[in-house]
Amino acid sequence: MNLIKTHSLLDIELLDVRNAIRDAIDYCNETVTRCKDNPESESLIVHMNDKKANLESALTKLNY
Repeated sequence: MNLIKTHSLLDIELLDVRNAIRDAIDYCNETVTRCKDNPESESLIVHMNDKKANLESALTKLNY
């Protein structure tokens, strides 16, 4: 019985992590969208796209 409860808690925690990563990916997308019209923001756009790629990679690894 305890194993089932522990497994369920781990599933919930993993879901929370996945949701947090998805929120961070959304934030990266929103930041890039807001900055696209500003040429001075090019380095921020590159940085956010790199962060997004890393987050997507982490999310893919969690789904295995």
